Amino acid sequence: MTARELAARRANLEKAWAASRGAYRATEKRLQASRADIEKAIAARRSPEGNASVRLNALKHGLFARRTVAASVAWLGEDPAEFERHLALFDRMFIPGNEEEKAIVRGLEETVWRRFLFFPRYWQESPQ
Repeated sequence: MTARELAARRANLEKAWAASRGAYRATEKRLQASRADIEKAIAARRSPEGNASVRLNALKHGLFARRTVAASVAWLGEDPAEFERHLALFDRMFIPGNEEEKAIVRGLEETVWRRFLFFPRYWQESPQ
């Protein structure tokens, strides 16, 4: 690289740094708009509709869930009878004998249930 090319690159870098420093200025108009947006968000969150739409945001329904899948089924508004039929189907298919096998089958049952929740198209019956 020649000295001329190096000097041109350095000049371009200085221009870029100078432009990025003044890109955002907290003007009074921007601060007022930000405050208005925050007030609007807080008001929406406090309304019954807003609260209902975000109440499950922090729910963990997977590998790191504190609740078991069975406990969260009814809490999430899913059909507990359908979940029980799902468990019974797996127990009939695998017929676990001892406690270790029961734990393995239960883990499989819950994993498949979670997959069906995330990919509901698999619930639909295949065309005949």
